[in-house]
Amino acid sequence: MSKGSARTLKYWLDKGYEPDEAEKMRLSRTPGTIEYFTIFKKLPYETAVIEREKYNKKSVPTLENMIRKYGKDEGEKRWDIYRQKQAYTNSFEYKQEKYGWTLEEWESYNKSRGSLGEKNGNYGTSYYEVWVEKYGKDEADRMNEEVGKLKALPKEKNGNYKRKKRPEEIERMRKSAIERVIRQGTYVAYNPSSIPIIENFGKENGFIFQHAENGGEYQIPNTTFFVDGYDKENNVVIEFDENYHFTETQKRKDLERQDMIGQLLKCKFIRIDERMNVKIIDYSN
Repeated sequence: MSKGSARTLKYWLDKGYEPDEAEKMRLSRTPGTIEYFTIFKKLPYETAVIEREKYNKKSVPTLENMIRKYGKDEGEKRWDIYRQKQAYTNSFEYKQEKYGWTLEEWESYNKSRGSLGEKNGNYGTSYYEVWVEKYGKDEADRMNEEVGKLKALPKEKNGNYKRKKRPEEIERMRKSAIERVIRQGTYVAYNPSSIPIIENFGKENGFIFQHAENGGEYQIPNTTFFVDGYDKENNVVIEFDENYHFTETQKRKDLERQDMIGQLLKCKFIRIDERMNVKIIDYSN
């Protein structure tokens, strides 16, 4: 019997669902999603759409909803805090630090979501003219040239331009991802049934593994990867494979991740499953 929260993907994967179906089941336990109303509440799709709209109107952060929930004074106070936070998260500094956006990407984003016509503060003025005024002609020319190169690229299905991210953008995104993982801590939805298997294997083979119930899952330095178990003294990683790890897609992903971790740590990498099948890969040579 699977343990853990039904709102996690791991819970449904452990029940034997394929990844796509497992994601739908996860969403079915999340109020406000269409899956919640069609799968969990078992409503016809047309009714589910109406109910989702009603639910979201009550839950979205608006001044009216906050006053209804917290009262006039507290609601207005929370609304002001929310607006200040939204203003910061829409700023260029925030988008650049968190996502590695360039200035032209931020300007394009604002243009796509901004007011139309005379309500827009830049109405009647080209973005090039705005850039000249803000940054000088030389910088505006450089930015305009970059935008031209971007527009010449093919587009993805979602309308975004295809382009390779610059090394500094990738590095910013990598650091941001690591910081986010550190803030969130180790995975909450680990598999408790894996712990006795990991500990017993360690005792039988002379390893002492740090794991979710013994110091927390170990984070591979300078990455967002956590491993099920790690013996630092012997430099040995152990990973427990549930049933979903045996799909071809997941096996490929696991191998890529395993190779990256093995090459970073120069460690021995052990894979073990519920049937006690064991694979040992040595990356120390």
